[in-house]
Amino acid sequence: MNATTDLSPWAHPKSQAWFEMLFKRSGMLDELERFVAQPLEQIEVPECRMVLMLLIILARPGIWPSGYDDVLVLAEQKVTEIVKQTQSKTNRKMTMAQHQQHGVLMDEIRYELEVLRRRIGKSSLKTRIHRPATWKDFWA
Repeated sequence: MNATTDLSPWAHPKSQAWFEMLFKRSGMLDELERFVAQPLEQIEVPECRMVLMLLIILARPGIWPSGYDDVLVLAEQKVTEIVKQTQSKTNRKMTMAQHQQHGVLMDEIRYELEVLRRRIGKSSLKTRIHRPATWKDFWA
């Protein structure tokens, strides 16, 4: 552990065991696996953003149970596919306001994806990243 996480509430091995038991008993891991197994056409962007939000919060070393990193990677891949598919569907006629709103939504979900990618070690970008703007004062 490094100095910044040594004092975190999830640093203790008993805390980590508690989180793992919580994830298993709650069925959250099963639900994430169900999400990943769904066909792309059955998943909409709001559901993707909800999954991303949960994973951004919970996919921290010490909180996320060891041995389940593959679920994080598969969820990131699924959301990435849905984002690509959603971007290609924008060929329908939209007003300028709808087009702008769609662009903002796509920017937000791409940013949230980048946060998750960094959490799971899949991103090679080094620029500083902050909490997503749409989360406002979530932690305040």
